[in-house]
Amino acid sequence: MAIKSQIGIRALIISENCLIVVEHEKDKKRFMVFPGGGLEEGETIFEGAIREVKEETNLEVVPGRIVYTREIITGKNHGIEFYVLCRLSGGVLSLGIDPEHEDGNIILKDVHRISMNDFCSMTNWYPTELHSLIADDFKNKFSEYRFLGTVKF
Repeated sequence: MAIKSQIGIRALIISENCLIVVEHEKDKKRFMVFPGGGLEEGETIFEGAIREVKEETNLEVVPGRIVYTREIITGKNHGIEFYVLCRLSGGVLSLGIDPEHEDGNIILKDVHRISMNDFCSMTNWYPTELHSLIADDFKNKFSEYRFLGTVKF
């Protein structure tokens, strides 16, 4: 049995005490996630974070460090997702592109700057296990690295 592995990245961007998030739509449901996606060939985790943020939000960031990881197993597919804390360095927040979905199935619907108060009251967040940690980690300036666990679909 051939196993397909994937490395994904998500960028945690804090700007003016708000988080930058992107809105996705899948199966007619909308939810918020941090900007990100899969690494491209030859790319480092930090290079992938810079590229994905630029593609999805038109913002420029400087990656700092990895603050979360999460393992994902879906059938034959096995992945690891790295969450990179990033500092905003330029650009204008606006909806970017979804280049891997050239078939017209665009999942990227909007970009938002969300205050921590609004974020904490949101129910349409993915991944759900991260939602409960963000407020405390935000207050503590993400001082602690966390493994978010393994999810199986």
